Amino acid sequence: NKKYLRVQDLVDETGLGEETIRSYIRKKQLPAIRMGRDYLIDPADWERFKEERRTDRPEPVDGEK
Repeated sequence: NKKYLRVQDLVDETGLGEETIRSYIRKKQLPAIRMGRDYLIDPADWERFKEERRTDRPEPVDGEK
C-alpha cells in the first residue's frame, strides 16, 4: 500500500503556499492524482521535482549533461 503526499504535506515541508503547489500541479510540473478537491503526490515524484530545481549543482563539464 503506497503512501502518498497531499498538498498540505508539501506546504508544511516547504513553507510554500498551497496555491503555489497547486500551480505546479496544474502546469504539469509536478505529477499528481486528483482525488476530489485534493491531490495525491507520489513521494518519488516530489523528490524528482525538488532535485530538478536544485541550484547548488556544479555546471556540467563540456559534453556532460
